[in-house]
Amino acid sequence: MEFLKPLTESSHQATELEQALTEIFVQLYAEHLADRDHSIDCSGVPWLADFETQARFSAQDGISIYYKAGYEAHMTHIFRAWSSRRVKRGLNFLDFYMRMLWPEQYSIDWLWHNRDLAQLPYPTALTLAETPNHFPTHRFVLSLDQSISLPDIQQILPSLRSVVPAEYVMQGVVRRMDLGNQPLGLAHAAVATACMTFTCGDPL
Repeated sequence: MEFLKPLTESSHQATELEQALTEIFVQLYAEHLADRDHSIDCSGVPWLADFETQARFSAQDGISIYYKAGYEAHMTHIFRAWSSRRVKRGLNFLDFYMRMLWPEQYSIDWLWHNRDLAQLPYPTALTLAETPNHFPTHRFVLSLDQSISLPDIQQILPSLRSVVPAEYVMQGVVRRMDLGNQPLGLAHAAVATACMTFTCGDPL
């Protein structure tokens, strides 16, 4: 503890009692106050604090903590990047967030709308496949590998709500499967069995 060095190394203890009192103070401070003081000192840069402090500040900032052994450094990096707000337009931060947690185990799949059915209430003719008679939308599906469990997905849902810009709509979080060119209309029959946590037609 650097800031206590003047007390422990430079301060004059006239008697053994003064020396003993200094040692007791340093010991009590180290045992009961040092960690708390460090957290307070890091309030402006909470990603430098302990993981519990990071989790508290991260939750206040809209980024949920993924509690899994070995991922503390990943979440620190995500929180530091989010706090700096160096977020490009589009879904760049969503892609970064997922890449930090599950690289090669996800995909961001854009949804396309059938031009021939454009007269129907939007969106009733969405598909995952790009074909000549379809136009791109601002809607997408986050597809995850089968190895990612439902509890793990539920942990990150608050973060997904935060990192997706307002101009985009995440139709749902689905398990990877071959949906082909099936429509994702009002019934959402194509992905109903794969949808993990909320109806694919209900935007976040």
